[in-house]
Amino acid sequence: MNQKPYFEVVTVPLKGNKRVEHTENLDKIMLPFYCYYSFDGGRNKKLGVVDWSDGYYLQDHSKQTSLENSGILGKYDKLLTLIKKFDIDTVKVKIIVFE
Repeated sequence: MNQKPYFEVVTVPLKGNKRVEHTENLDKIMLPFYCYYSFDGGRNKKLGVVDWSDGYYLQDHSKQTSLENSGILGKYDKLLTLIKKFDIDTVKVKIIVFE
């Protein structure tokens, strides 16, 4: 058990239609939400979480980090600005907890 990572990201491809543009309904979106984000236009997507604390912020969840390194990548007053800046796509996440 000690050899396994505490946090592991596994992507599962979705079946059906793919979105071409951001089509999230920003008025009805519930925070926090998981997302994929990138700095290079979508070639290297990473897992993150968008939440609110004196502004909308993106937190990196692509790897396990210490508590001192919060992984906050950016904070903006408008959610649409954050989505466009980091090329954010909302995703569904399944969390499995082992005891």
